[in-house]
Amino acid sequence: MEFAEEPIQTRDRGLRILHTLKVPIFDSDGNPEYLLGISEDITERKRAEEALRKAHDELELRVQERTAELVGANLALQSEIIERKRGETEIQRRNQDLAALNMIATTIGQSTGLDQILDATLDRAVKVMEMDGGWVQLLEDDGTTLTLVAQRGIPAPAVETINRLELDEGETGNATGSEARFEMESVLQIIRHRMEAHQPDLAVTLAGVPISSKDNVLGVLGGISHNPRALNPNQVQLLTTIGHQIGIAVENARLAQQAAEVKILREVDRLRSELIANVSHELRTPLGLIKISCSSLLMEDAEFDRKTQRKFLHGIDEESTKLERIVEHLLDLGRMESGRLRLDKQVTDLSQLTRNVIQTMEKLSAQHRLVGDLPVESLITTADARRVEQVLRNLLDNAIKYSPEGGTITVQGLQDESQILFSISDEGIGIPSEEWERIFERFHRVENDITRRMRGAGLGLAVCQGIVEAHGGRIWVESQSGAGSTFCFTLPIEA
Repeated sequence: MEFAEEPIQTRDRGLRILHTLKVPIFDSDGNPEYLLGISEDITERKRAEEALRKAHDELELRVQERTAELVGANLALQSEIIERKRGETEIQRRNQDLAALNMIATTIGQSTGLDQILDATLDRAVKVMEMDGGWVQLLEDDGTTLTLVAQRGIPAPAVETINRLELDEGETGNATGSEARFEMESVLQIIRHRMEAHQPDLAVTLAGVPISSKDNVLGVLGGISHNPRALNPNQVQLLTTIGHQIGIAVENARLAQQAAEVKILREVDRLRSELIANVSHELRTPLGLIKISCSSLLMEDAEFDRKTQRKFLHGIDEESTKLERIVEHLLDLGRMESGRLRLDKQVTDLSQLTRNVIQTMEKLSAQHRLVGDLPVESLITTADARRVEQVLRNLLDNAIKYSPEGGTITVQGLQDESQILFSISDEGIGIPSEEWERIFERFHRVENDITRRMRGAGLGLAVCQGIVEAHGGRIWVESQSGAGSTFCFTLPIEA
């Protein structure tokens, strides 16, 4: 007999869950004789299974939620890491930009002269921007013309095309002076067309920013690269800042030049006033003496004997000579400053020339003894004899004038392989060491009680220096207050 079961689950009034098995019983012929039913109460088990299922579903939901939270946190962390890296990269870039700007500012500060500043700054800018070359153009005073003042890495044919760039009204907003404005893209387009016209195969990328100071546009800072990629906004901003730095340097250089010009003009005015004051003072005395002498000779109610007349005439001659010397000194200084002093060089025996000057000058003062200490062999060179005589006369005249107590004045001449050295020594009042350089300046006179009583325009030593230096020599003084002075000058030996 075989058994078969068919489980059936039923609910008893919705409170219990019954598990029923119906088992048919067959006879020997295989015919079912009856059914055997077995029921089991599985309510608690089903409830446990349901609770377990709910707990599993809840756990799975929590796992999904936690997984979603972890994925979100991971994405946020990754985003934060990316932003942090971006921030670090931005900080590094800004630090690099600041370092580059500081380097350029240092370069500007250490450079002397506008040309050196522009060259050095352009070098730095090209390296910082990693470009192949660059250029600087400055606006002329008309505000419509850009002139090339510095360039690096620009092909030679292209340089010629940007040496001078005329901007028309379409490219300049205000085409006057420091208020000039222009369209940067238009300028770059003109430069690109000019370069391509001279070199059609030139494939480059151009970039440029205005050079400005405050609100004034002063020119163009441009860059050239063989890389087709254009500058990014950060690079453009850095290049603009560099252009502003260059603009400040250009403005400062121009202001310094204007200040120097003002200083020169003031110095010219001072010298002019000083010239008028000194020359007027020096001219007034001899002119007054000449006028007095002439007026005396022309008096109709006075009779002068021949000796008195000759004395008046001698005074007129002497004062006229002084006037002539002042005028000659002024003319010589003018020629020296303008580069028009001409030397009539000829083979000259300076020994004989010196003896002649001493013989003439010793008649001017009975208190002084003039001595010539010259070598046996003649001092021969090629020189302007009249100018050398002028130097010797001026130096001997000063030696006599500033030795009021008299004494010996020695003129010494020496010669070596390359030059002839003259020295004029006196026993006079001397010169303080702090005045040794200044006494060769125009109109400068050492201030003391004795010099105030001496007449002079302060031009003689300046003329002497100009004549000696025009010959290729030099002049200086060695002295001590109260112990006399020695003026020395050299003349090169020329065949």
